[in-house]
Amino acid sequence: MKTCPFSGNGEFAARYKLLNPNCRYFGIEEDADAAGKAAAVMEQVVTGDPETADYSLGLAEGFDCIVCHTALPHMREPFQAIRRMSEHLAPDGSMSLCVPNIEHWSFVERLLRGTWRYEPAGLLDNGHLRWFGLDSMGRGLAD
Repeated sequence: MKTCPFSGNGEFAARYKLLNPNCRYFGIEEDADAAGKAAAVMEQVVTGDPETADYSLGLAEGFDCIVCHTALPHMREPFQAIRRMSEHLAPDGSMSLCVPNIEHWSFVERLLRGTWRYEPAGLLDNGHLRWFGLDSMGRGLAD
């Protein structure tokens, strides 16, 4: 299996490779420090803007799976990026998208209590440019 994620620090890839040690894992990461850590567990990591990167990563046959593990909220145009990524899937390939659900009760509770504060990492990551609910994610993917 050939997988292309947004690499982060490679933790997700390392855990996946425990389940599927024959997987070839490739990544795209904007942060050079995180890309360096990811390179220790991935076959190839490209450092650059994930919205403009070359998603082919030199693999003409395409990817079996493209993983966006919490990367979409950090993008200016996430659905345009998804469209570009999908062009690099193998004919029977799939995509796995993970986004925080802004409609989850814990988000709503923080809004109602007046305790909404951005955090350095996690669900309220201060780098989020976008938030998604079930309807907005569905409409964006349908478009």
